[in-house]
Amino acid sequence: MYESKQNKTSIFLGQIAEWNEKYNNYPEAEKALTLQKETEVFRIRVPLIGKFSSGKSTLLNTLMDIGDVLETDIDPETAIPTEIGYSEDDHVYLYSLEDDSLYEISAEQYLDRQYDTTKLKKIRLAVDAESLRDFPDIDLVDMPGFDSGVADHNRILDSDAVKGTAYLLIFSSEDPVVKENMLTILKELLLCEAPIRFAVIVTRAARMTDAKREEIRQYIHKTLSQYINPDFPIFFTDSEQPDSVRDVCDKFLRELQEERTELLECYYHGKAAAMADDLRLYLRKLLRDLELSTSEFEGQTETLERELEKLKKAIQKQQLAFQNTIPSCRDQILADVSNTLYGRESSYVQTMMKGRSPEDEINADIREAVIRGVKTHFEPEVQRYFDQIQASIRSVSVTLMGAQKVNPVGAAAGVGIGAGLTASGVAALTGGSSAVAAVLGSSALGTSLAAGALGSSVVALSVPVIGIALGGLAAVLTFLMSSARKKEKRQECVQKLRAEVFTHILNELGRKLTDELKRAAQVASEAAATEANQKMLQLEKGLKDAHDKRDQNEAQLKAEREVVEKDLANWEEICHEYGC
Repeated sequence: MYESKQNKTSIFLGQIAEWNEKYNNYPEAEKALTLQKETEVFRIRVPLIGKFSSGKSTLLNTLMDIGDVLETDIDPETAIPTEIGYSEDDHVYLYSLEDDSLYEISAEQYLDRQYDTTKLKKIRLAVDAESLRDFPDIDLVDMPGFDSGVADHNRILDSDAVKGTAYLLIFSSEDPVVKENMLTILKELLLCEAPIRFAVIVTRAARMTDAKREEIRQYIHKTLSQYINPDFPIFFTDSEQPDSVRDVCDKFLRELQEERTELLECYYHGKAAAMADDLRLYLRKLLRDLELSTSEFEGQTETLERELEKLKKAIQKQQLAFQNTIPSCRDQILADVSNTLYGRESSYVQTMMKGRSPEDEINADIREAVIRGVKTHFEPEVQRYFDQIQASIRSVSVTLMGAQKVNPVGAAAGVGIGAGLTASGVAALTGGSSAVAAVLGSSALGTSLAAGALGSSVVALSVPVIGIALGGLAAVLTFLMSSARKKEKRQECVQKLRAEVFTHILNELGRKLTDELKRAAQVASEAAATEANQKMLQLEKGLKDAHDKRDQNEAQLKAEREVVEKDLANWEEICHEYGC
């Protein structure tokens, strides 16, 4: 489905796999090959974010210039993300919501909508569109729009499809206002700590005067510049003027395509560097083992057994300490939510005084507070735990290698937790983000926890805050409609919020956070322990290999040492060329 491409990182990962296979380190070789496959199909994802009826689908139809392939009147509840990318042949792939499997249907079946949207995670259109040929590595993602409803808002943010390298923010000229929901989405996208590119497109702009365009341009730029890099471009397009999308292609998509290599290197460099460091340490350890005398070898065996036992105990202790941080993390997050609710109380009261439910406002505030709390309190604990595991693993290598120094490439290169765990994927994400930025993904409510280092598993911190305020607000809203006394109204609002709504929210969140954080911590602990076990087996294997060679005569041992020494020197040179 995707075109396979070789690149610098892909070639380097191939070398890592080849060298590990040479020394029978097949698990490490398999990791490198898996990551290599990822780099060769790396795509630049560009989701389109905007409210329903802002013109996203029409814009994409105009950009592709192949007719009305994307429907523009889909019911909001049945809309699902649709990826569009270039292909030499047309294909339509449907991804199952249940198991993420995919199957292909004909173009006729797609156009006739012969599929059940309720069972699909996303649709992918691989199209032979001339307008997309200059952007073969870019996927444009037609996202479901958002309205004022929190359910729609969260559905967008909790979808994997929202994750992108760059974003197009879509506004209709008929409603170019930057809504609060849009700002909330931007805040959450920016929490990934990666340098994200943005561009704004104002649709249905054919009949706008130059003065009106400039007014909208200044308003959007002034409003969004408070949240994103102010250098973002603003384009005006219209389906009645197909050429109006040319600037979007030439001044945004083309630049992204030309930067593909840099974007890929930014994302995968830390992971590849950590794998390379693992191999470097293994070769150093193997060379030292081959240089041991018989008496030293016996002592090394005893030292290894002693150090591995210490490592197991240290990991168990670190795991327990990490899991014991959960109650404190939960309480701190709840405190953040509580402070937010009480700090915003006057705004909720004002909304209620107008006879409206502040449910959407409350839920948006809760969501943002939980995300901020997870990043501030839980993420550092995960980072600290991984750092401790890394330090424990490295201490064994350092001890076994005597006075020989070990260069902590992970720390030096800023790839987070360094070799081993980093190589599995909790490494630096795009643009030098923190090692556990993946704790959040794009949001804290329905997010993946360190998906790489935790194997292929995904941990969802699903805290269902949506709608939990409804029960506490129904009675007071009924009261407001009949009471004429403003002061009593306000006092009743405050009492309802504090006694019923806030209490209910904090109790519900407390229970859910306890369960979800414990589950996330358990998966992280199991992954870290698995990684540590692999490293212990690797150390044991290196010593066993050296032991098996003890029966060789000195000439054979010398030749073996020379081979390893030469390989180590060559590998150091390769790593230097790659920048690690």
